[in-house]
Amino acid sequence: MEIVWEVLFLLQANFIVCISAQQNSPKIHEGWWAYKEVVQGSFVPVPSFWGLVNSAWNLCSVGKRQSPVNIETSHMIFDPFLTPLRINTGGRKVSGTMYNTGRHVSLRLDKEHLVNISGGPMTYSHRLEEIRLHFGSEDSQGSEHLLNGQAFSGEVQLIHYNHELYTNVTEAAKSPNGLVVVSIFIKVSDSSNPFLNRMLNRDTITRITYKSKYDSISYITTIL
Repeated sequence: MEIVWEVLFLLQANFIVCISAQQNSPKIHEGWWAYKEVVQGSFVPVPSFWGLVNSAWNLCSVGKRQSPVNIETSHMIFDPFLTPLRINTGGRKVSGTMYNTGRHVSLRLDKEHLVNISGGPMTYSHRLEEIRLHFGSEDSQGSEHLLNGQAFSGEVQLIHYNHELYTNVTEAAKSPNGLVVVSIFIKVSDSSNPFLNRMLNRDTITRITYKSKYDSISYITTIL
């Protein structure tokens, strides 16, 4: 797979209203959070209906800071005051545990391998906590977010928490200026990416084929 853009956009945690609602919702509603209308033969509300199927999720319909989003480049405004993103790995590779959540592949980093990001629109430094990989059953539709109405083969999400204000990601997720998510679109191509090769190699994938399976992965370079 090929990285389409190095860094596409960032989202503050308190902007991601629908994602937060999903995490707090009862397990019976898990199947309602989907991106296409028919899943295994059953109708499932797509994002535009999430705020209508349960009154507790009303913000998903009327809120102005939603995720997933369709990025329309014609509406983007250039900010000349943004500084470059700064990524500090300490010169080290990272290790962690990769999980099959049933919805995405998740790599949760070991605490001794710290990666911090700052600059851009961020006021604080944020620490990388988790890397999520989203993909679909078709190469043309796997990303959560869209660019000018177009979906991509997949999407890598790097989830960081504000380690200057909060002690861990759980505390940060409930607080203002708590999380920053860097999303990167990917597409199938003839070229490869070392990070994705390590995450998606046959040995690793066969060990986490089914939901709730997990496997350790060591000493990989981050995608950025």
